[in-house]
Amino acid sequence: MHIVKNTFLLLILVLCITCISLWGFWDKSAISVLAIVPRSLSYFLGIVTYLFVHKDVFHWFNNTIGILLLGVVVTALRKDKIVWLTLWGWIGSGLAIWLFGRKGSHIGASTLVYTYGGYLIACAFFYKEKYWVFPLALLLWNSALFYGWLPLQKTISWEGHLAGLLIGILGAYYFPPHHHEQQEDLEELPPEVWDYKRWL
Repeated sequence: MHIVKNTFLLLILVLCITCISLWGFWDKSAISVLAIVPRSLSYFLGIVTYLFVHKDVFHWFNNTIGILLLGVVVTALRKDKIVWLTLWGWIGSGLAIWLFGRKGSHIGASTLVYTYGGYLIACAFFYKEKYWVFPLALLLWNSALFYGWLPLQKTISWEGHLAGLLIGILGAYYFPPHHHEQQEDLEELPPEVWDYKRWL
């Protein structure tokens, strides 16, 4: 039930991103209103609104597909924490951009794509999960994600991508997959619990 509910929430988020992005395609001034401009108090609210505007249809399409694909997989791993991970990636990355980003307008939901991707890759590394195949498939489909967190292109907000990636890795530490967390709980039980004769 949680998976259906959280997938529905992801769809609502993508729908909101789509509607506001369409407005931005029609009225370019939306970008200047909703973007993050680092260390500018006038654009501080951009740490919330930057997610909803995109440069063009290709930018919007890549990000929304990434959010849906990776978000559903993260939900399957940790259905009760997807909302928290999303908020961390969304607001945390926005705040990092505002504090440390280069001057200019920073927009787009790619920070969430990197957050989910970082979470899945970290789960694969720390907990031997096989869900790393999903961010890998997305990387192969959109090769820009390989280097988007590196300061290689002036037109890419690599600061937000790097922040999202690190937040996703941190999220894997605080929100391990359900079955791994349950296994840890079992291992912490005192030895006498496993003595079935004691309970007969």
